[in-house]
Amino acid sequence: MNTKLFFALLPALLGSFAAHAQQRVATGIGGSASAPQVMLKLVDEKVIFPEGVTIYRSADGQQWQKLTEKPLKMGDYTPTQEEFKADSLLPQYIEAAAALQEGKPEGATLLVMMLKALESRPFAAYLGIAYTDTQVAAGQTYRYRVCRMVRGAEQPLEVTAPIAVTPFTPAAPPDSVQINARDGVVTVTWKPDPLRFWGVNVYRSSSADTAYRPVNSLPLVASTRPGPDGKEGYASEFYADATVNNAMVYRYRVAGLDFFGRQTQLSAPVEARPTDKTPPLFPDKVQGEAEKLLVHLTWDNSLQSDDMWGYYVYRGASYYLPFERVSALLPPAAGAYTDTVNEPGSYYYYVAAVDFAENEGKSVKIQVEVPDIFPPAKPRIASVTADSGRITVRWRRNTEKDLAGYRLYRAADGAGSSAYVPINPKPLTDTVFVDKLPFVAKNYFYYRLYAVDHAYNKSEPADVVYARMPDVVAPQQPFVKEARQEDNALVVEWIPNTDDDLMGYHVYRFEADREPADAVQVNAALLGAAMFRFTDRFPSPNVLYKYYITAVDSSGNVSMPSGYYGAMLAKDEGESVNVRRLKAKYSSRAKAVELTWEVDPDNAAGYKGCIVYRRAADSTYAPLGGLEKTLKYKDSSVTPGERYGYQVRTYTADGHNARSLTVEVEVPKKKR
Repeated sequence: MNTKLFFALLPALLGSFAAHAQQRVATGIGGSASAPQVMLKLVDEKVIFPEGVTIYRSADGQQWQKLTEKPLKMGDYTPTQEEFKADSLLPQYIEAAAALQEGKPEGATLLVMMLKALESRPFAAYLGIAYTDTQVAAGQTYRYRVCRMVRGAEQPLEVTAPIAVTPFTPAAPPDSVQINARDGVVTVTWKPDPLRFWGVNVYRSSSADTAYRPVNSLPLVASTRPGPDGKEGYASEFYADATVNNAMVYRYRVAGLDFFGRQTQLSAPVEARPTDKTPPLFPDKVQGEAEKLLVHLTWDNSLQSDDMWGYYVYRGASYYLPFERVSALLPPAAGAYTDTVNEPGSYYYYVAAVDFAENEGKSVKIQVEVPDIFPPAKPRIASVTADSGRITVRWRRNTEKDLAGYRLYRAADGAGSSAYVPINPKPLTDTVFVDKLPFVAKNYFYYRLYAVDHAYNKSEPADVVYARMPDVVAPQQPFVKEARQEDNALVVEWIPNTDDDLMGYHVYRFEADREPADAVQVNAALLGAAMFRFTDRFPSPNVLYKYYITAVDSSGNVSMPSGYYGAMLAKDEGESVNVRRLKAKYSSRAKAVELTWEVDPDNAAGYKGCIVYRRAADSTYAPLGGLEKTLKYKDSSVTPGERYGYQVRTYTADGHNARSLTVEVEVPKKKR
């Protein structure tokens, strides 16, 4: 047995057995009109009957007539030379059947024998399962009974249906022939009809060869197989013609084979045009590298399909979103491409090999990161305004999509300073910033603005702007050291202020027995910031005055007035009043220094009163009150642990004055 042939036939044989399992004897009309014949063939699953079979005939319901003098057995018929010549495989089948005669062939071997018996009348005759009745009359109807011999006795196999002897004509072609074209293959399907034909032959012509030629070397059998529900059913496609070329037009016709090897009529031609749907080999080793807004792609183009047409490059914003084609068709020799993108970001690419049918073999997708190295545009500051304790900077918003915000820097020592410092730790997303500053800050502040994006690229700085807050802080309260007489003038001295923007001082005086609101400015023009004394050359003699000063800064702010300091221009007319027995002591009950004294009664004419002066350690005398006619005073404005010196000065109407001796008192410290 030819092993290669056996495995080629096995699938068809299985289907053939399933299709004909219920029909054991096939009948057909043969011969000619003048010498008609009735042909019989057993299609029983046994195929080989060791003891043979017998055949009976009945004409129009008459008695059965035995046609075989002895049982038909395998080997009783020897094929002719012409039959061997017409079928080159016939000797192999006869040899295989003879080798199996002594055994009990089963399964695939039986099916192989059955198929060959269906296809070949000489082989069926050799097996003893074919019989030709030549003793029939035209127009007559016959029935046949076939029996098999078992241990010398006949056992009925089957009684055929009535068959009328009429001229033979080929049967109608198979129904429902369907031709479907795919990539490199055309499939053929028909409606199986086991009672009319057991197999088919498929014929094909094409635009290159108009003659119809068979495409199958062996008969095609429609096989059945279990479906998803477990039930037997026919396959969706019976034959696949893989010897076609894509894009060529083919025409197919199908003819059935009856149980005596005769073909039915050919089916009507059906056209088919297979189309290339197989993508070419995809490019390998795709790589990408970014350079600014350029993406350089490379790939290996060494493996290519025979129908290679070229390459396309595709780009996407996401691995899963649709990609767009970014290149024209590149030649097959291309192995690189440079793509230009609009902005930095993550991009995905693949390269597709394209064949002449425009099938695309896609490479793996790769990701290329285009880094953001492009800073935002230079921002533009719209305004800078100053108010008390704050400076407000406003600017126009940039239009970059990846803008993260703005960084504002400040300097206090000029627009070209190298000491600009950032004043916002995180990028500002708004277009306004209020810089809160100490109210006492009086210098100019300079601002430099940058725009930054999410990749930390920083723009060129905006044009520097600057502003200074309005000065609303007055100078410190000045301190008068003393007021004294020098010749015919009164001199007021003070400790100079340390304010940076100090412009100078004003000096005021008023008579001691009047209110400070009555004070008059005694300096004609603002005294310079470097001044620390003023000479009042026009006081009235023998009049007790009180002096105070104010400081003025460059913004015109005026300080609080200093303390009041008394002085009088004394004239040498009359006599002064002396002070005697000045005593001072600290009273813990009153928490004050109590002073008492006496004035000389012999010189009391024109006496106007006295003023108590006090000094602390290392300081000058300062008046504690106004001019009064009293002989005692209580000083409650003392500090524990401090030592004070006291002096009483008397004044007369004619301008004379006298000073007492100094007495000192130490204020006790507080007890813990």
